[in-house]
Amino acid sequence: MVINWLKEASTQAVSRQLELSWNAIDGIMQRAVKRGMARRASLDPKHIGVDETAFR
Repeated sequence: MVINWLKEASTQAVSRQLELSWNAIDGIMQRAVKRGMARRASLDPKHIGVDETAFR
């Protein structure tokens, strides 16, 4: 529920609406990001393209 609210409103607004501290909301958000990053498949690029280079 909190994550859905954070998609639509600021941390401060969600904090006020749910009567939780800013730190509590931030902790919820940090844990959600950590879970999401853990689910991602790691990318092992074989090639890297360079569009432009600059030499001085």
